[in-house]
Amino acid sequence: MPVSSYTPIKKSPFSRKFPQMFVGISILGMISFLGERFVNSPIFRVQEVNITGEELLTDASIRHLSNIRYNEHVFLLEEGQIERSVEEHPWVYDATVDITFPNTLNIDIIEQKPTMLLALKKLWYVNQNGDIFREANQSDLNYPIVTGIPQKWQDEHPNILVRVLHDALLIQEACDVPFLGGAENISEINFHTRTGFRVILRNGAIITFGFYEPAGRVERLRKMIAKGLDISEPQKIILDADTVAIAKPLTKLQQPNSYLLENP
Repeated sequence: MPVSSYTPIKKSPFSRKFPQMFVGISILGMISFLGERFVNSPIFRVQEVNITGEELLTDASIRHLSNIRYNEHVFLLEEGQIERSVEEHPWVYDATVDITFPNTLNIDIIEQKPTMLLALKKLWYVNQNGDIFREANQSDLNYPIVTGIPQKWQDEHPNILVRVLHDALLIQEACDVPFLGGAENISEINFHTRTGFRVILRNGAIITFGFYEPAGRVERLRKMIAKGLDISEPQKIILDADTVAIAKPLTKLQQPNSYLLENP
């Protein structure tokens, strides 16, 4: 039987894969199309900005700082940048930004809380960390005031200024005890470069701490009060000696010590 010389045409690998490639490209195209429609859908445009935590600040001022525009795409927002922008306001201590999909931006702020005033050329607010954050409002000055810091330190010795403010906060904290009337009973924390700190209470009493750690000195004062010292009357109380504490009525400063406690 004669052998046929006919050889059937063989399909190339490309011809076999072409339908699969076509289907794959079609699927990718469809995914790309749907993705573009999904991403650019109006539903992902900012429609609502929720602001929480504000007391002194207005919503309008925070929105202005955030630089958020309605209908801006939420996928283009940078939460970190918005936080930094809002924190540029001197009354903002901290800001947290997050997105609630699909179209809501949430801004939560913590406002600065003045703890003390600083008299340095002007009156400044100082927060709980000892940071100067803005010039004081003349209608809101009911805080202990730190005085006596040399004016030039603000420019020439800023690090020392920061340390003095931190030490003043430690003194304020140590004096925040009931037998002294709490921190709100402090009128002034006065600093002297050579003699250190002294606290002036609202009734005029003067408590000298010097450069000593304040908590131990306040404990010494507590013992003096337990032994009969009456600080409801203006006194000059000296706590900056190593082994003695002295109290003198301010109306009798020329008289001998009216109160002396050794090794309290």
